[in-house]
Amino acid sequence: MRKMKKINGYLVVKFNARELREYEGTALGEYGVIDAELYTGILDVDRGAMEYDNAGSMEEAVELARGLESELDAEEPEVKVTIVKETDETTEEEEVDAQQMIAGWENVLRGQVASAHYTCKPCMKRSSAPIPVPTAGI
Repeated sequence: MRKMKKINGYLVVKFNARELREYEGTALGEYGVIDAELYTGILDVDRGAMEYDNAGSMEEAVELARGLESELDAEEPEVKVTIVKETDETTEEEEVDAQQMIAGWENVLRGQVASAHYTCKPCMKRSSAPIPVPTAGI
């Protein structure tokens, strides 16, 4: 089995003559498509993980691999964070959306930085310029 192309995280592989002889009569085509992370290069291991193993031509295998991208579920699960508030008398738990919590922190930080009363003493020793609020990945 030889890697031919990588498309959308899937490998198009070409089966060699020995593999075709060994698997004759099992509907093994000339080409197959497998998730690149699952590929080992050993047909006995990879055959169970193959998305397709019966493509007759390179073009057919490429089209099958491209079609797999549209089948992927791009929706990510919602991330919930549990906040625990403990006092001497009570313990409260509240589930919140992680992105909303981060956005709240960002607004608080932006407000502090914009405030004339806000100073970052360790930062001011190095520079008198205001410290920018990081926004990448938030």
